[in-house]
Amino acid sequence: KRATQFNQCDVNLPPLDVFTSPDPIVSDQDNTFSISGTATSDITEATVGIYVYGNNYFRDYKDDFCKLYESCPVKNNTKFDFQFTVKPDNLPADYIILVGLFDTEVITYCADTMPSSK
Repeated sequence: KRATQFNQCDVNLPPLDVFTSPDPIVSDQDNTFSISGTATSDITEATVGIYVYGNNYFRDYKDDFCKLYESCPVKNNTKFDFQFTVKPDNLPADYIILVGLFDTEVITYCADTMPSSK
């Protein structure tokens, strides 16, 4: 059973499937996010964002979807999957993770979670 459960963060947006390794994520270590979904329209460019936040805590990690996935454009109805490794420092006991794909500044796919306390 996974310790961290990601959910669709907005019913109006397509979901992302997200798994982390290790699970749950660990402070000051490389944490790999395996992210997948199905394109609901052609994706010619996008930014991947991973946001980790809690009480007085915020870290954001961004990269180019086409670089991480290594193939653009992604045609409508095509499944995509890629990995994104981040190294959050000083994780608080309680935090929320949001994973999203953005077209310019507009979120187009997303998943989020609130892991149980460590």
